[in-house]
Amino acid sequence: MPRTHLMRKTSFYHIWTGILRRCRNPNDISFPNYGGRGITVEWKSFEEFAKDMYVLYVWHVMIYGQKDTLIERKDNDGNYSKANCKWSTIHEQTCNRRNNRIFTYNGQTHTMKDWASILGINYHTLHNRINVEKWDWQKAFTTRAFKGRNQFTPL
Repeated sequence: MPRTHLMRKTSFYHIWTGILRRCRNPNDISFPNYGGRGITVEWKSFEEFAKDMYVLYVWHVMIYGQKDTLIERKDNDGNYSKANCKWSTIHEQTCNRRNNRIFTYNGQTHTMKDWASILGINYHTLHNRINVEKWDWQKAFTTRAFKGRNQFTPL
């Protein structure tokens, strides 16, 4: 059988096979979060996938690099299709996880991890204040932590 493309060893092709594995192989570790939830692949072949996604993939790689170019579904409950997929960075993907905590503060909306960076608070400190110690998130955002035990002061 003749090959229709020469991309078998490329990162782009490995992204395609990863999509298929997650959605179609019940033995894949990620299957429960994809195929097991009913997520399907609407492209009928690699060639269709490449026709729809390759040019944008190359553009994204030129800007962000190959290691930071990943496929992402816009609607987390939607299928893999041209209308529902885009190229994103690792940071963008981690911000869009289902288990992220999102907060709006001073008119801006960010994940808890991004807020920690913006506010200059260690992420684990902020996480523990909100999730373990059950602080009100506004108090957690506005209380500066100093080295040492139980030494807190408002920002």
